[in-house]
Amino acid sequence: MGEWKVMSNVGFYQVFRQVVLVYKLSMWLNNMRRECPDMVYLVIPEQHKDGAFHFHGLFANVEELNFEDSGKLDDEGRKVYNVGKYRWGFTTATQVTDYRKASSYLCKYVTKDMCAVSRGKKKYWSSRNVKLPEVQELLLEESTDERIQKFLEGHTYIKRVRTPYTDVTYIERPM
Repeated sequence: MGEWKVMSNVGFYQVFRQVVLVYKLSMWLNNMRRECPDMVYLVIPEQHKDGAFHFHGLFANVEELNFEDSGKLDDEGRKVYNVGKYRWGFTTATQVTDYRKASSYLCKYVTKDMCAVSRGKKKYWSSRNVKLPEVQELLLEESTDERIQKFLEGHTYIKRVRTPYTDVTYIERPM
């Protein structure tokens, strides 16, 4: 798979129970997959304060999908599109111009209150052909402060997320 090509938001006109949302999202992704068999996606839910959910997603290999020009531009001056054949609410899609920035944007929704509202449930959807990240796990002793500082030099982004269920630190470094 190449780089991400499209970032999309998918919402619903009604507030549905989470189990219904999962079913509708899965149905929509399966239908899109029929039109774009090589489609690659990663989709993350976000819950608003009023209880409604919408989804953020990154997509690639979706040239066959029907993207309709909404007539609007985003903050960076890119055209905003609507994704055709979505009937349960709204969609917006923009072309990804910086895939690292888009990936970082999506990462924050993995932990943003999702651990509390999705306990024991799926927290993201991805296609089977999505390229998995290289993971580096470190077991650090307290005496490794200098090595930690050296490892963190040149980082572009650090975020620590604490919830009642997890404590995660995301570190993004240049490749």
